[in-house]
Amino acid sequence: MDSSVHKPDSRGRDIIASIGAGRMGRGIAITFALAGYEVRIIDVKERSAAEYEVLHKSASAEIHSTLNMLSSIGLLDANNIKSTEAKVSFFAKHNCAAGLTDADIIFEAVPETLDAKEAALKLVSRFAQSSAIIASTTSTILSDDLQQFVLRPGRFLNAHWLNPAYLVPLVEVSPGRDTDPANVTRLNTLLETMGKVPVVCSASPGYIVPRIQALAMNEAARMVEEGVATVEDIDKATKYGFGFRFAILGLLEFIDWGGGDILYYASRYMTNAMNSERYAAPAIIEKNMKEGRIGLSTSKGFLDYSTINVNEYQQEKLAEFVSMLRHINKLPPSAMAATSTQAVGAPESPDAQDTVQQFLKSLETSDLNRAQACLDQEFSMTYPGGNEFTALPQLVEWLNNRYQSVDKTVERFDQSQAGVETVIYCYGTLSGVWLDGTSFTNVRFVDRFVVIDGLIHSLFSWSDST
Repeated sequence: MDSSVHKPDSRGRDIIASIGAGRMGRGIAITFALAGYEVRIIDVKERSAAEYEVLHKSASAEIHSTLNMLSSIGLLDANNIKSTEAKVSFFAKHNCAAGLTDADIIFEAVPETLDAKEAALKLVSRFAQSSAIIASTTSTILSDDLQQFVLRPGRFLNAHWLNPAYLVPLVEVSPGRDTDPANVTRLNTLLETMGKVPVVCSASPGYIVPRIQALAMNEAARMVEEGVATVEDIDKATKYGFGFRFAILGLLEFIDWGGGDILYYASRYMTNAMNSERYAAPAIIEKNMKEGRIGLSTSKGFLDYSTINVNEYQQEKLAEFVSMLRHINKLPPSAMAATSTQAVGAPESPDAQDTVQQFLKSLETSDLNRAQACLDQEFSMTYPGGNEFTALPQLVEWLNNRYQSVDKTVERFDQSQAGVETVIYCYGTLSGVWLDGTSFTNVRFVDRFVVIDGLIHSLFSWSDST
């Protein structure tokens, strides 16, 4: 039913409006409702009462179905489905003023035509309060071109969500030439508090992701057309080679990892072999080479590695690769054999302390793969508390016990949250005897743990003795 009277959110949170009741408008509404915000879906298309009722029922049913699906895969407590649905209200075009006048953040999500955008943005400008941020979700029209339709264009920008909006973390934020930087900061801060990952890009066609993926998808289709490989094998290659690596390393970070010179010479070969300039490296690659910005090997590339421990950085990334391999069940045979060997000879009901000791021994011998195997689901089940091994206090207690057993003194713990991941840094000193019998005292150390659903998915240790 239409909502004509607004009751302010008692918690003082921003009120969100989604202009357009299509897929993106509904996806954004679900995203904010899940985060506890009051959301208004505002239909701005001319419809009869009967047509609007059909739309309203369809949108409500889709939101209900989506929330049930999210509950079924463990992303929403079933007891919270109704309260989440209740945060979303609907407004027909004739009643849009009631949904807009006190909205703080307004997302325009109407069809991708300039006429539709113009009509919607002018309507929003008419009723929105002066402090409201107005953001278009367009994937094709530049913010510079849309700002002209908004009163007080300093509050306008583009915010490109990737479907499904309630799952994909990334939001591409593209301010226009007149956008107030304070509004970019305000929107980014809101998105970050919800666990989203905003990135800022200029008013450029395709933003970041669509521009990259258009090239990749067209090239994949071209390979099918040319008979290079089967559809199935091309998809396997992108999932287990291309996509797998770029889930850990960004594209530019990956260039630095392998070396910009490698990309330069590979691009020259591909350009000649395929007789196509689409494989040619851009001028910045050659420029970086001339300036010695090759990547990790020179401590500078697209990124600056001169102030970090490169070995530590590489080892941390490799540990993340191992975690990803375990997640997709594609660990190499050597890792599987190590896990199996560890299990052989173990008692049927291994004591948790035995597992901890195996873990510590693996760390002492720098066998991080074996250490990781000690901290999989089996470890969680054998550790006292089982599935309750999730909260930071329990983790702190366990880590303190572990450190005491190897003469470590913890000075402080730092915790940060990134979506479902909890990243914990432990700082302190250690004293004792190395395996070669050499004594040491007060060696600084930092341990980094990534915890997901109570399980330690990756671990990296550093000390000033290495």
